[in-house]
Amino acid sequence: VFFPKICFLPNSNIYIYLVPNSNNMVKSYSLTKQEQIVLQEIDQENPDIISQQFLKHIIKSKDGRTKVLYNLAKKGKIIRLKKNNYILAGSDLMKTATKLNYGYLCLDSALRVHNLIDYEIFTIFVATDKIRKNYSVGQYELRYIPFKKDFYGFKEQNGYLTSTLEKTIYDCFVNSKYISYPIIFKALMQLNNKIFNWDYFIDI
Repeated sequence: VFFPKICFLPNSNIYIYLVPNSNNMVKSYSLTKQEQIVLQEIDQENPDIISQQFLKHIIKSKDGRTKVLYNLAKKGKIIRLKKNNYILAGSDLMKTATKLNYGYLCLDSALRVHNLIDYEIFTIFVATDKIRKNYSVGQYELRYIPFKKDFYGFKEQNGYLTSTLEKTIYDCFVNSKYISYPIIFKALMQLNNKIFNWDYFIDI
């Protein structure tokens, strides 16, 4: 197993970031001094979204910020979400998704937060007021669905902005074109170990 390594080049301000390529050969990426400063700032500030605005106090020119963000993404240090918006590699996409466009986790994404399903999800659903957008992020997809009048019934849980347990089940039935009934019924079977307010569910 190859573990990435960072090596310093003597008498320079350049680090070499070593990663394996598809042919199991070692490929090197240099990190410039400016890129190192940006990564240190990201590590210290821990922003939800790495944007042009975030880098303004470090790099004055827009072209300079664009270049650094592009190069860091190319070197695998950050991941592009959409134009001029990135996250640190390894970030939790389910937490990021509700901050990229304001909304709450819903459908099977919310079922995952409530521990009603145990499989990994590759499509992250976010309920919004009016926004409808799709973003591909590596092997994952972020899907924003406008719930309009049904945009309510959410809270922060375990660090995620997600629909309440009762609203999650309601949203699944109302938006069943995005989630299969077998998944919904399997989740319902897990409610025995949960505190579920049936009166509130009926009144939704």
